[in-house]
Amino acid sequence: MLQNEIVAVVLAAGESSRMGFPKPLLPLGSSTFLGRLLNLYDAVGITVWVVLGHRQQEILSRFNWERVHTTINPAPSRGQLSSLQVALAEIPPVSAIILHPVDYPMVQLDTVRALVSFHRRVPHCIVLPRCEGRRGHPVLFPARFFPDLRHAPLEKGARSVVHSNAASVHLIDVADPGVYLDIDTTDQYQELRRKYQL
Repeated sequence: MLQNEIVAVVLAAGESSRMGFPKPLLPLGSSTFLGRLLNLYDAVGITVWVVLGHRQQEILSRFNWERVHTTINPAPSRGQLSSLQVALAEIPPVSAIILHPVDYPMVQLDTVRALVSFHRRVPHCIVLPRCEGRRGHPVLFPARFFPDLRHAPLEKGARSVVHSNAASVHLIDVADPGVYLDIDTTDQYQELRRKYQL
């Protein structure tokens, strides 16, 4: 893996307690939440690391992992940042990560391309997408912020690194409501399927 490479870290270790079904496996048309994200980053040519935890064997049995790295969070109940920290301990030197919770399955290809393009031009900034005035996911963190992510308080999450480095944050405006569509409940899931006719 090259040091100037960008990798995506997909967080898929949670219990999905409010959904009652593992979110990575929720159907979306002919795919699933996780399947859609794997296809998204494959289309951009970005290597993916998926962090699993709850129901990992069930998820592992459902996908072709030939070109995808997986790692296991042994204590996913500690929160999403703990999953990111597990990934950072295993990822070889790269220029940046794109942090993508599996809860945001509808992010569009152009959004990821915009994050990557900005990073290529301005490699020192944290880059967030914004749609209709709302910040969202995924978030690109350059390697210089990895130590902050490794040592951030678990209860505050990666958001604390964004807040404490506000001067280094750049917002990219995108026409992509998927950046703020956080799907946590069955009602949100059913509304998503109605909205996108999935």
